[in-house]
Amino acid sequence: MGCQNSQPVDSSSGFFFNPDGDKIYEDIREHYSIGQVLGSGSFGQVRVCTLLENGERRAVKLLDQSQPDSVPMFCQEIKLLLKVHSEHIIQFYEYFIDHHFLYIVMELCTGGELLKKVIEMRRFCEEDAARVCRQVVLAIAALHSAGICHRDIKAENLLLDGSGDVKTCIVKLIDFGLATSVHSTGRLSELCGSAHYLAPELLGQNYSFPVDLWSLGVLMYLLLYGYYPYDGPSSREIMMQILRNRIQWTHRKEKYKLSPECLKFLKGLLCRTEVDRLTAERLNPTAVEEISGRPEFVRRDNKVMTAPSRTWWFSKFSMRSSSREMQGGQRLSDLIPSGGRGQRTDRRIRRRSSEADLEEGDKAKLRDSIEPSRSGKLRG
Repeated sequence: MGCQNSQPVDSSSGFFFNPDGDKIYEDIREHYSIGQVLGSGSFGQVRVCTLLENGERRAVKLLDQSQPDSVPMFCQEIKLLLKVHSEHIIQFYEYFIDHHFLYIVMELCTGGELLKKVIEMRRFCEEDAARVCRQVVLAIAALHSAGICHRDIKAENLLLDGSGDVKTCIVKLIDFGLATSVHSTGRLSELCGSAHYLAPELLGQNYSFPVDLWSLGVLMYLLLYGYYPYDGPSSREIMMQILRNRIQWTHRKEKYKLSPECLKFLKGLLCRTEVDRLTAERLNPTAVEEISGRPEFVRRDNKVMTAPSRTWWFSKFSMRSSSREMQGGQRLSDLIPSGGRGQRTDRRIRRRSSEADLEEGDKAKLRDSIEPSRSGKLRG
């Protein structure tokens, strides 16, 4: 059924081949009925699909072959999904190719988006954040042990599998459109990701696995405080802040304070010095398995962010975030196997005309980071 994992990949052509060297074309509708749209974007759609053999509901991502870079992106995502297995990473089942579309069949996460669930909760405390953190760390550790850097860890790329809330559902990491294998050099240079979550060294275009832990730190900061550590009216402004400013840990207007232990952990993830930052390997496996019960993650009082104030912060975040993302080439970053996702457009970060407020060194670094290359990708 479909194109199975044993089929080799010809990366030069971008197509999958069977052992005889022929392109594999197969009608997905011989095996699945295609249902409602879950999300859509520049490359295509994500829909519910039902396996005809037994009625199992799954999700299928449809990529339009006529779109530039759709085939290489398809091959890259498949290859990476085949390399890693974790309860906390979206499960890949199989793929299909016809003359018009590329299809990736994945598990259907019924719990929806993590962020929406957090907003709906009346109470969200350190212990809840710890449950989320533990599962995301396990996903990152699985990726890093397989030599994969995700490069797009963010709230929008986390789904819940189950019918309950954050306390009972399984957290799943999705969207491997920007993920890449880290080769023997161990360093990467392509600028990509979402502006709020960019690590300082990524803007310098010389980075590796620790950028995923920085992004996790930004995610935890967002869940605990209700806003980003760096924010601004434009992606360029956010990047400037990341380059030049340290995170302010003294919050005069906070409705509650984090415990000292939780704050220490958060600072460990958001350490500007990459070699001193916490790593997935240091947290995994023994420490991570019990992370939600460790003292630094348990609140010592009953003060939590109230639902109204948290909803206000997150609604503000939701309206802004769609214009703050950048990409290393076009991708289906917002097509995910979960209900309720509308269309959003990734916009490449563009250089602004005024750079008077930057030092010369920062100007050059920022200019080099966001100047598009001839291929249309952000230059890496």
